[in-house]
Amino acid sequence: MNLRRWSFEVVAILGSILAAFAIDAAWDARNDRARADDYLEALQAEMAMNLRIARAQQEQLDGDLPDIQQYYELFFSRVGSEVDAEDVVALVAELGPRRVEFERAALTDLVSSGGVQFVEDPTIRRGISAYDRQLAETASNQEQLGVFWADAIVPYFIEYGDLPATFSRFVRFPNDWSFPESPTPLDVTAFVSDRRFQNLVANYLYWMTQIRREVVDLDRTITSLDSLVAARR
Repeated sequence: MNLRRWSFEVVAILGSILAAFAIDAAWDARNDRARADDYLEALQAEMAMNLRIARAQQEQLDGDLPDIQQYYELFFSRVGSEVDAEDVVALVAELGPRRVEFERAALTDLVSSGGVQFVEDPTIRRGISAYDRQLAETASNQEQLGVFWADAIVPYFIEYGDLPATFSRFVRFPNDWSFPESPTPLDVTAFVSDRRFQNLVANYLYWMTQIRREVVDLDRTITSLDSLVAARR
């Protein structure tokens, strides 16, 4: 075989192989980008839902925090005889659990399936990590307030409060039945003059403030990540 012809055939074969590899690589890159697009499209839709949830909760907290702070000043800057039993009932009604459920299905799918590796932009990958962490921190704080409410506040209400009067503020039975008035008056001093209850309310206010901060941070994180993903398209 002529050496020149042999060399040409070798080059042709190598060229064909390299071309095939290049086509495969281009096809893989195209598929990877399509996978990333699918993951990020689902993530954006989920973030839009969570943004609405976060802003609704922030609005609720912004309305409830001043009310509880006002009750705190009323209860713990006066003697018990100057606070009405209705004030106690109103405060008890305010001190409920503050947990909301954020959507995580698309984010969990993206992270657990390894879909983040298909996202080429490192800024978006860091944003996804920050979003995942922020959701976890927000959920953790809300869960801790729920535990505190169930383990500390509820037992105190059960022992000293007038729960039928409290429930009557927001519970409506289908047959128009209502709780009869309690035969024993509510012990106002158990709420006004008691240092334990003062600490309970102070702790509750602390957790509400923490939750509000986390929700505001989550709002910023979602808005930033959504802008990055939108700019990618």
